[in-house]
Amino acid sequence: MNSVKWTMFNLHFWCMSLDWSVTILTVPFLLFPALAGYPLGILSDFGVPTDIQVYLIVTLIITVSASIVTIFENRYFQMFARDRQWRHFRKPILTLNYIFAFTFFIPALLTVPDQGPALEHVFKVSNANVLC
Repeated sequence: MNSVKWTMFNLHFWCMSLDWSVTILTVPFLLFPALAGYPLGILSDFGVPTDIQVYLIVTLIITVSASIVTIFENRYFQMFARDRQWRHFRKPILTLNYIFAFTFFIPALLTVPDQGPALEHVFKVSNANVLC
């Protein structure tokens, strides 16, 4: 169990962080006619912008996925690839997985348009569907 202890701790840490961020920090309220939402959590009370909260959630979801890949890679390495060429490539590839997890959403975050008119439209559509 010593060989998998830190990778399991890594997975537990990221899963727990994702759980806390969804249930306490952001608490997303979804608006279903459009694929939209609004944060109602503690971070909104402290004035953290919505786009930063979305970045947090998306990044944590991908980080949990990267830690699951890390556990599978660790098991593969321990059982089959300990004396193979894979031992030279595994740490750089795992590092790239986590770098990718923290940076892949940044281009989408930087190109988000103004949300004011879009939010008004979603609320109008939501109210129209509720009244029908």
